[in-house]
Amino acid sequence: MKLDEVRSRIKEYEPAELREIIVQIYKAIPKKIIEEKGIDAMIEDIKAAVALKKRPKIEYKPVNVNDLEPRIDRFVDYAYKQYYFAPNSYVHKKDRPKWRFIVKKYINDLMTVSDEAEDNHKAGLLLEKLYKMLLYACKYYIFSTDDPFRSVGIAEEQILDMILERKLEKGLTRDSLSQAIRITAESRHNNGLLTARLKTPELREMAFEECLRLKRELEAKHPLTKTKGYSLDFSKYELMEKRNDFVDIAFRIRMDLFEYDEAIEFFKKNYLKTDPEITLFYLLEHLHRYDMSELWMREYESAVKNGIEPRGNLVDIYSAIKTEGKFPESNWRL
Repeated sequence: MKLDEVRSRIKEYEPAELREIIVQIYKAIPKKIIEEKGIDAMIEDIKAAVALKKRPKIEYKPVNVNDLEPRIDRFVDYAYKQYYFAPNSYVHKKDRPKWRFIVKKYINDLMTVSDEAEDNHKAGLLLEKLYKMLLYACKYYIFSTDDPFRSVGIAEEQILDMILERKLEKGLTRDSLSQAIRITAESRHNNGLLTARLKTPELREMAFEECLRLKRELEAKHPLTKTKGYSLDFSKYELMEKRNDFVDIAFRIRMDLFEYDEAIEFFKKNYLKTDPEITLFYLLEHLHRYDMSELWMREYESAVKNGIEPRGNLVDIYSAIKTEGKFPESNWRL
């Protein structure tokens, strides 16, 4: 159909029918296109999205990061104070939904900053500040969404990769590696972006040692993170999760060094959960990601012998591997 035909045809539908058409079309659009075209932003605020699209296109030129810094700092400050979510006298009600366009523009602007070392460093810090704010918004309402990355139209992994590139490609040092590990540990999806950038065994060994150092540093500051009997207080739970994130990254590094048995033993010894079945689940999830069915079976059977009772979907996967000799096609998550 041509656009005129579409406009003419949809006039014949009732509102409920139009809503169903939109839902069906949305389901048919690939996620990549949804993000690239800002479809979610259109659905959340079509007037603002159309107005932004009608603006004349501006050719991006390198921005002055020193001019950008106070604007981003103020925006982030306002966001944490919920000025883009709750009634206040600082951000007008009509401007609050525009936060997603502001964030996207700031990220695009930061990508145009010059490669001068000082500017590049400052741009990286500002990008990291925006990234942490969006991560915070995934847990607490500071915007009118529980999926801020989707609303902005930029995947979490994409921003994390931008940050890692700035930290690691402009001169890798132990300090920059430490910073890269810390920000990776804060991400919701530690999907191997960091380890993929460690191109040599020497860098991987350095990163592994840095993970251990960061884990020890956290344990020294917060001794409760050393044991499984930690408090259910949320702040202490988050510290435990951060410690486990360092263990998780270190495990991936050892796997990428092809030291599979050492990686598995390290994970089982250091990854702490109150229930050993949960630790088993995460270990098996990793081995599934690496497509190592034989090691998966070995660890599953060993756990059962030691009295651990796996959850139902692990039992199903075990049965499928026994029958077919490979992982089943369906995905599985906690």
